[in-house]
Amino acid sequence: MSKIAVVGAGVMGSAIVASLIREKIFTPAEVIAVDVNCRKLSVLKKKFKIKTENSISDAATKVDVILLAVKPQSLESLCENFSTDKLVISILAGTRVAKLKQLTGSAKIVRVMPNTPAAVGCGISGWHASRQVAKNEKVLVRQILESFGEQAEFKNEKMLDAVTAISGSGPAYFFAFAEALEKAARKMGLGKNAAAFVGQTFFGAAKLADISEIPFAKLRENVTSKGGTTAAALAVFEKAGLTKIVEHATLAAKKRAEELANGK
Repeated sequence: MSKIAVVGAGVMGSAIVASLIREKIFTPAEVIAVDVNCRKLSVLKKKFKIKTENSISDAATKVDVILLAVKPQSLESLCENFSTDKLVISILAGTRVAKLKQLTGSAKIVRVMPNTPAAVGCGISGWHASRQVAKNEKVLVRQILESFGEQAEFKNEKMLDAVTAISGSGPAYFFAFAEALEKAARKMGLGKNAAAFVGQTFFGAAKLADISEIPFAKLRENVTSKGGTTAAALAVFEKAGLTKIVEHATLAAKKRAEELANGK
């Protein structure tokens, strides 16, 4: 049975540990959390009964898979005097496979772009594997990623820049729209109830889309009566160029993802 080291005990690292154990991808005895912060490790150890290490080098000798969940700017210092031939899975934004190979020494690299809803088991991850990653290792990668949401493999690594722009940054777009809608609700007098009405409306709409599997365009049409209130609001969005605004915004995010991956 494989063992895994989750390097980084922050929000995403902790959420991944929880998901792996909850979905029984690994037993607590097969998981090692790695971090320089002893307090964070203590919390994880107490909650999940897992093993912990302060050094990635010490953990790497005891596992088959290393999952990197640290900040990108911490990677070089983390990998100083470190080298491995194990399977390395990275969720570091903007860090390409070539750089991960160089810093870790491993040829078997899987680069993943998850998003923050992974923390509640509702994420979606795009991923790309180097050619040295074996088929059975890819099966394990899918199991790991599906423990905290959905996943899709891309043969072309550059597609992860588009994934970053849509789903990686996407939750922030959602929250920005929700924030604007909440402000509008408060101006209309909903007061302290504004957040609840916005939140439940968004949650319900997302749930409806998920369960019904009806295209978004059709779901929008189902809410929109000719000459009605929804049509009046959507007309304002259309006049303001909402579709173009979203296109321009996501292209800006994609461009920045490309720049970050190229060290800019």
